[in-house]
Amino acid sequence: MKWLIALPALLLLALFTLAGEHRASAQRSPLLLAASGMTTCDIGPPVPTSVIPPGAKLAGFTHCAANFDFSQPLYATLSNWFDCDGTNPNVLWHKGSAGVSFVNPCNIFQKVDTTTGRKVVDFEWLASYGNRGNGTQANQIGGWTYNNLNHRSSFDVGNYYIETTSRLEQLCPNCAKNSGGPDDVYTWMTDQTDPDEVDIYEFQTNDAGGGTGVAAGNCCGIPAWTNWGPNKNALPAGYSVLNYYRYGALQTSDGATSKYVCMYIDDVLQGAGCGSAGSTLNARNNVLVSAGSNTGTSSQNIDMDVGYIRVWSCDAYKTSMCNGMTLATGANGLKYWH
Repeated sequence: MKWLIALPALLLLALFTLAGEHRASAQRSPLLLAASGMTTCDIGPPVPTSVIPPGAKLAGFTHCAANFDFSQPLYATLSNWFDCDGTNPNVLWHKGSAGVSFVNPCNIFQKVDTTTGRKVVDFEWLASYGNRGNGTQANQIGGWTYNNLNHRSSFDVGNYYIETTSRLEQLCPNCAKNSGGPDDVYTWMTDQTDPDEVDIYEFQTNDAGGGTGVAAGNCCGIPAWTNWGPNKNALPAGYSVLNYYRYGALQTSDGATSKYVCMYIDDVLQGAGCGSAGSTLNARNNVLVSAGSNTGTSSQNIDMDVGYIRVWSCDAYKTSMCNGMTLATGANGLKYWH
């Protein structure tokens, strides 16, 4: 009699257990995430579908290839995600830059930004590093999704929309020329004789002149890349590199005739619209971050705080360049392949 009473109870417990496991599995499924308004990312946590940038949607780049969300616990320990000496093939980020293995320290760390209360990763160049010579890129802290030592890419993409939110912590109006940057997030083509570089932004802490981050005479805080356009008339009101904004770059091509790059801030197309972006049309791109002192010797520390970097592309980006077939144009110089 005791077994007859216990058996239905055991069966009921088993059913509840299986149902619980099914619910837990369903909560992790892409279908349920989509139904809840979330988009999965191949790398990093999911994001709300509502945050897919309008510029990415134009080209059909709604697949989240990577969400490097620097607020996540993964980034609290540098060795979890960043390779400082080229010996760790199991992480996506490696010290160095395009063709350069850095000699400076890995002074990169997660912290809480006191202006927002959110965790970010600080790429910090110390004034005490001085001038390490060996070209401008020796005076930088940073890394990218390519290993200079084994010549292998850990993450790359063909055509894309890349967005990031970043800021500088301080300016240095008294720093010598060419000692306040570049501080940037950008892409670079590997193994190409004529590679293209796309700077999602490039900051300087001081007026470097020559349009390499701030326009001469507009010291300390207004980027001046060509695609951002003359007079910076599309910048948000009160713009400052000391604040966070959503910076974006859309790169599209048909793979045969042309390639265009469109620059965005807070989803607004900047300046003169979308510019022609070189003749190398079918090479993949790695993602880079750097902060430093260029060819000069900075008289103070340089801190660039990065909240996230997201890469959007087409569904088949791992094996395809995600080229378009139709050239579309729009208001304010908009031009893109889709």
